[in-house]
Amino acid sequence: VVANTGALAAGVLLRRLVLAETADPRLADRAVWLLALFPSAFVLVWGYAEGPFLAVAIGALLALRHGRLSWVAALTLGAGLLRPTGVLLALPVLVAVWRQRHGATGRQRLGGIAAVLGGPIGAGSYVAWASLHFDDPLIPLTVQRDLRGAPIDPFSRLYEGLGELFGPEVVGDGLHIPFAVGFLVVGVVLLRSWPARYGIFALACLATALAADNLNSLERYALNGFPVVMGLATVAGHRRLRVAVPVLSAGCMFALGVLASLGRYVP
Repeated sequence: VVANTGALAAGVLLRRLVLAETADPRLADRAVWLLALFPSAFVLVWGYAEGPFLAVAIGALLALRHGRLSWVAALTLGAGLLRPTGVLLALPVLVAVWRQRHGATGRQRLGGIAAVLGGPIGAGSYVAWASLHFDDPLIPLTVQRDLRGAPIDPFSRLYEGLGELFGPEVVGDGLHIPFAVGFLVVGVVLLRSWPARYGIFALACLATALAADNLNSLERYALNGFPVVMGLATVAGHRRLRVAVPVLSAGCMFALGVLASLGRYVP
């Protein structure tokens, strides 16, 4: 129920955000559909935190769009508590706050600082609680290292992954490489077509997903950078791609969902 409610709220808030930025109802509708049909969107009905995380993350950037910094601080704090990628919300918030620094009052500057630090404080609070609860310092981070391997340069990992498109890893890490390349292209579209904060957040989430030896869950981590959906909606706005993009995305979601159910894919 919590996951489904979060996913529903995420769709509603995403439409409002796109409308606030573009005043284009068709683009807003496409974005909502592509959120529902995103390759890893099947996890939104599983017991994952993605639904609630997306709701608070989208809500945070919607509040940022309207200049409500106290709401931004509260929502980024919640995002950091829900998912470690909540830390990365500090980047788009910092971009927006920095651009508005001239003429800001002292109270507005304090609100901006709180908004930037919300995500890191939320994630840090969870790490501190888990470390004390399990009597194991930094356990959320060490557990991830055991599963995903040591941190690695994302560009080197992407280049290395091209060789995994062939051979025994084609349904392993090689499976994630076409998605990574596609998300990278969409990130460039975001930077060219939307305010910079959206592309920065989406690409930061993608880089974090690529910065590991094990690329499992890359598509889910990319979805955390929800502006990628806005970029897809922009791409789908081209007449020749209007049908192809949602059909391809839905097909990928179906295929990944089947592979996950068969135990061949880790979402």
